[in-house]
Amino acid sequence: MFWTNPKFAAVLTGDVVNSRRLPRDRREALPRLLKEAGRAARKAFPRIIPFELQVFRGDSWQLVVEPPAQALRVALFLRCHVIAASPPGALQDMRIAIGVDQVDFVPDHAVSEGDGAAYRASGAALDGLKQARLALVGPGLPRGLSVCVTLLDALIQKWTARQALAVQHKLLGQTQSEIAKAWPERSTQQAVADQLARARWSAVAEALQFAEEETNPL
Repeated sequence: MFWTNPKFAAVLTGDVVNSRRLPRDRREALPRLLKEAGRAARKAFPRIIPFELQVFRGDSWQLVVEPPAQALRVALFLRCHVIAASPPGALQDMRIAIGVDQVDFVPDHAVSEGDGAAYRASGAALDGLKQARLALVGPGLPRGLSVCVTLLDALIQKWTARQALAVQHKLLGQTQSEIAKAWPERSTQQAVADQLARARWSAVAEALQFAEEETNPL
């Protein structure tokens, strides 16, 4: 697949926070982890992720979402995957910038070799992230959406690996009972409910719904 006609889409550009400080073995494992996250996201959202996530420079990556309404949900899913995979006592996270605009072309073998306003907006937004780890930019996006993303990011930065895992399963549409059965170790529905409550899942779900409603008409 190769896009040659311009399309309105979302480009996600991300990297792993403080990756240079990680031990060598963990740095070497990052490309595999990021590709696993990309495959999981594509399986979860097959209709809106037309190309595989591409990793470059070891800890950086790009992904295209089309149409863009659910781009924030995809970004959250990817971030949950990486946080949930954190080793004990060493929480890891990502920065993700979403650019919503025109994409001129995308080679099927190398998403990062595509071009368009969405690419440029996403890259610039990632470069501009300091304390924040999530951004959504694009022409015509309402100011309230930026505030929503900022508050959502503040919640995510406080999550534990278990909370991120619980949220990731909820993004798949699973019930608390189904999540408990899929947990890496034996768990209960109540334990899953506790993790989701601590992650403020109800607020996260409301924020995602708001973002999708505000992005969809564009």
